[in-house]
Amino acid sequence: MRKITWIVFASLLLLLAAGCGREEYAAVPIDEQVDKCPVCNMQVKDNAYAVQLQLKDYRTIKFDDLGDLYVWKQEHGTEDIGAQFVRDYFTLEWLHLKDAFYVYDDGIRTPMAFGMVSFKDEPSAERFMQEYGGGTLLTAVQLEEHEWKSNMDMMEDMHGSQQHQGEEKHGDGQAEQGGGHE
Repeated sequence: MRKITWIVFASLLLLLAAGCGREEYAAVPIDEQVDKCPVCNMQVKDNAYAVQLQLKDYRTIKFDDLGDLYVWKQEHGTEDIGAQFVRDYFTLEWLHLKDAFYVYDDGIRTPMAFGMVSFKDEPSAERFMQEYGGGTLLTAVQLEEHEWKSNMDMMEDMHGSQQHQGEEKHGDGQAEQGGGHE
């Protein structure tokens, strides 16, 4: 009996040690030929606006705009989310959403005109605001309280008059998805 207890104890220690030091969730590459946003059905480009979340079962869902990720969360809840990732606007480095800094301005051209871009640190976000000429600096906590709505005039300008979610106007994935800040 003592030998079996020792084997069980040693096995548990090995299992615990094997899990230490590795990240449970990690961002995955964007495949522009396959990846489509589940909210707007547009192609997810491998650019600064791409975001993703991993569910607790390790399935990855990719979005073409941070705003669409929040629309998805409002519709599906957050209970099954294991991790959320955004990209640094300047370097395209994947970051945990909770660790990034954000700049919002309804004039920033993003694929779905939500006007939010992400940065790896506060100085990068401040540099963007200085170059852009404005914006509001936000943290991940503040994103939860942000009113997620598209700039409909910008959507019309970027994508034409196709419908998004039955009422909002939206592109079909073939139009250019904005390009930085103007």
